[in-house]
Amino acid sequence: ASPSASRGTMGKGSNASKNARARKDKAKRDEKVARAAAGGGGKAGIAKRSGVVDNKCALCMQVFMSTVKEGGLKDHVASRHSGKEFAECFPDFEG
Repeated sequence: ASPSASRGTMGKGSNASKNARARKDKAKRDEKVARAAAGGGGKAGIAKRSGVVDNKCALCMQVFMSTVKEGGLKDHVASRHSGKEFAECFPDFEG
């Protein structure tokens, strides 16, 4: 047996596999661009995030993003401030 026969194929793949890889890579790039346009992290999305009103606990001053639902805030009250009412912790909450 020749030495090259035991190594397997040495090419870079068929044109079909190269095309499939190129499509996959392009889809990843397009997805990344779409996320950045949607107001992602860093300086690119600061304008979209700055207008968001956060929920802040009046007792411990912990800030919760505006996307946290009432149930998550109630969990905070139950675990951190047992015996207190929801309205005491989040008087400005608009559910």
